[in-house]
Amino acid sequence: MRPRVALVLCVASLAVVSTSARAAQAALEIWPSFRGVDASGVADVLGNAGIFDSYNYRTGAEVYRSRLLHKGSGFSASPVISDGRLYASSEDGDIFVVRTGPSFELLAQNAMGEPLMATPAIAGGTMFVRGPRTLFAIGKK
Repeated sequence: MRPRVALVLCVASLAVVSTSARAAQAALEIWPSFRGVDASGVADVLGNAGIFDSYNYRTGAEVYRSRLLHKGSGFSASPVISDGRLYASSEDGDIFVVRTGPSFELLAQNAMGEPLMATPAIAGGTMFVRGPRTLFAIGKK
């Protein structure tokens, strides 16, 4: 069966999020322009169970902890950051949009209609999200 292609309107560009505060710290020492840390100096970490932590990337101190309320399957894909927003795709088929920065703010939860296991890719202002049947191209018109 050939995958369907769907177009959804949104805004996007690329940055990868580290999996731990220590990894973010190490990445910054090795690669000063590491893009998983937002402009406020916060490194965001998302665990499989939806626990969302933010750390000060210089000290490793936790800034806040919250939970993304999902249906229960978890998060396999790595989140990506673009334009002050973190995008996290869940195995339940939702893309959560969280504002980056020193406090937790869930901006949106978008149902895509099928499980999402792959990390989104962003190129040329478009975020590509692969499901088992559909390749979604999310960008502004």
